[in-house]
Amino acid sequence: MSKYKSGPILFASYRMLNAFLLTVSVVGVLGSYLGIWQTKASHVVVAGILTALFAWCSYGKSNEKIISVIAVMGVLFVGIPMLSGGQAGELISAYLTWLTGVAGYNEAWILSYELFQVAWVCLLCYLLSVLAEKGIWLKTLSGLVVAILLVWDLILGLQVQNFFVAAAITYALIVCTELLQRYWKKQKSGDKKEYILFLMPFFALYMVLMMLMPYSEHPYDWKLFRDIYSNVSEKITVLVEGLIQNGAEDFGGSIAGFSEDGKLAIHIAGRTKDLMTVEGDRNLYTNVYLTGKIYDSFDGREWTKQIQDTFDPVMDTLELAYGVNNYDPELMGNYFRRTILKIQYKRFHTRYVFAPAKWSVVSAKHKQVQDEEILFDKKVGYGTKYDVTYYQMNLNAKCFGDLLRAKVEENPDNWDYVRYQYGNTEWQHYTLEDLKEYRSKVKSEYGRTITLPESVTAILEELFADCDTDYDRMKALEAYLSAMEYTASPGKLPEWVDSQETFAEYFYTEGKKGYCSYFATAFVLAARAQGLPARYVEGFCVPVNQDKVMMATTDMTHAWPEVYFEGVGWIPFEPTPGYGAMRYSGWKLKKPKQDSQIDYSQIVPDPYENWVEETPQPTEPVGVKRTANWKVILLWGVSVSGLIMLCVVVLFLERALQRHRYARLSPGQQFEKKVRRLLWIWTRLGYRREDEETLQELQDRIYADWWEAPLPLKKPKIWREADFLKVYQEYLYGNLHVTKEHVERILIEEQELLEYLKDNRKWLYILAWLRV
Repeated sequence: MSKYKSGPILFASYRMLNAFLLTVSVVGVLGSYLGIWQTKASHVVVAGILTALFAWCSYGKSNEKIISVIAVMGVLFVGIPMLSGGQAGELISAYLTWLTGVAGYNEAWILSYELFQVAWVCLLCYLLSVLAEKGIWLKTLSGLVVAILLVWDLILGLQVQNFFVAAAITYALIVCTELLQRYWKKQKSGDKKEYILFLMPFFALYMVLMMLMPYSEHPYDWKLFRDIYSNVSEKITVLVEGLIQNGAEDFGGSIAGFSEDGKLAIHIAGRTKDLMTVEGDRNLYTNVYLTGKIYDSFDGREWTKQIQDTFDPVMDTLELAYGVNNYDPELMGNYFRRTILKIQYKRFHTRYVFAPAKWSVVSAKHKQVQDEEILFDKKVGYGTKYDVTYYQMNLNAKCFGDLLRAKVEENPDNWDYVRYQYGNTEWQHYTLEDLKEYRSKVKSEYGRTITLPESVTAILEELFADCDTDYDRMKALEAYLSAMEYTASPGKLPEWVDSQETFAEYFYTEGKKGYCSYFATAFVLAARAQGLPARYVEGFCVPVNQDKVMMATTDMTHAWPEVYFEGVGWIPFEPTPGYGAMRYSGWKLKKPKQDSQIDYSQIVPDPYENWVEETPQPTEPVGVKRTANWKVILLWGVSVSGLIMLCVVVLFLERALQRHRYARLSPGQQFEKKVRRLLWIWTRLGYRREDEETLQELQDRIYADWWEAPLPLKKPKIWREADFLKVYQEYLYGNLHVTKEHVERILIEEQELLEYLKDNRKWLYILAWLRV
């Protein structure tokens, strides 16, 4: 193989090898951070194809560069859209909106999104490989980064497929080999690229052996190092936070009330601060309200805890399960479902154990239940972890509303079943007598009726005029309050507001705005005026997704009211404007059995119970012609036009670059370049130089066929003589010194030949024109 042919192939192979290994290393190790959720063979194939096309574009000739660019565009605009079955324009438009975060993603096009991400990574890694050839330090840095990423994934225990790990290790090994070859003192080889390609079979064998080696399904958890880091970090953080807080309670350390600045009067910093992480499991369907402090008494300015009696929150959970089992034992999953939360405190210093209502198990150590609140024995801080098992309520379901409206007939035979099925081993001693005692205490302590001013009573009477049940009245009150104005700066309370009655008068008749404390307070006062037990609760409102970690911050502190319904227990409401969607998230319901006696109208099947909805197929009315989707057609047109314009721009840029390079060549180099172009044209015209045929013999063959040919020419043309071959022969084997005159003569011959091709062989003329 000649030097002219072997050089570009060698360089292209070297560059393609490095770029491909770097690309698959980044895709495999960082895929989850790049929107590539699960790496597959298709990702590797696309990376390989694009890397090869990029290398072809770098080292190919003029027409080959154009073909390679068109091939790249074909992969992006045709190949990838075909995999998802979508239109190229529509797919690319959706991908760009997804990439910018403007909109979500189309689940059917996830693979295409991932392949577009691979294309970007491939381009960046190829450019990095090109730059790395200029300086060994950049190549060393890229190899070091790949090695660090591998170690990072190993420490975190992330799942990376064998192929990508092997590719990353091989890339790092190649970098080390190049460093050794560059700085080896005893002997150096001539070209490091040729050296690396010579070692490539050994690298390939090494990759295969790594992929075939057995490995553990469970990654090493680095528990020793994790424990050391966690303990040291926690001790330092607790020490620092302790000095900053100086023993203060982050939550509930003071009496909650209405401060002049419009914020809850609790000792949480004014700036946003990360307090704890909350993670739900796959059975979590609703947003989470974490209860912290529960109040019973209000004096017009402040909520306080006056009740001295002890209430066991376990009874509230049992009452819900018992009531639903009495009402609808067939489909209890439509009303509540068990789930588990994992909670971990960050920069939080508190005694409070935060847990949702209707909890059954709290795994926190050294805790106690005090007046319905869960507290640690002492203040805890950074790193404190615990799990909460609780029953999320489907409050937005119609059947749940019907339960709260109904007078449920109790069945004592169900108590033992509920106690064993929905409780834990510590609940086995509870009896129905304990439940009755609990109900009596709740009514006596939280159900003390208050008398509101006549102006407020008139508003409530008008609001409740069409309500038949207590639940309907509470929902009407909730809707009325949530339609008011939410503001974090409602202003000072008037001096005359000094009791719960005067606060209700001011809020319902004058204020009509505020933040969560105002609305929760107004709700509790109105509920008690109707004779219903109600309480004021403070905690956190956290939007949690399935299997996702959510950071609870100081901005998520919230207050809400809860009303007691005998037979179901404490039920939360959300009168604060803008919070309704947070409170009333839920799940779809199961279908009832045919012989069920309960009205389940408007209930739809539960998608989480292996239910598949049948999508009706649209039908076309007879005699109505289908209209084209002009949006899709427009996107297709824009995509195709953009592809054509890009190819045209690349073409002219390439030609301009070649002309610039040609102008800088010496006359001899210019002459050689033009000779190669003319030889290429004559070869396509059927005059390939045979083995052992001299240049003179080739010229004689061309002259014999073309000089006397009946061509529609007005005067003889020098191109028919192929005179360039005679001059080229003298240049190769004689002492001819090429001058500008020789170059100008061969340019005239080339131009005449192109004019003939333009008139008689148009396709060959186009190819010759592209070959600058």
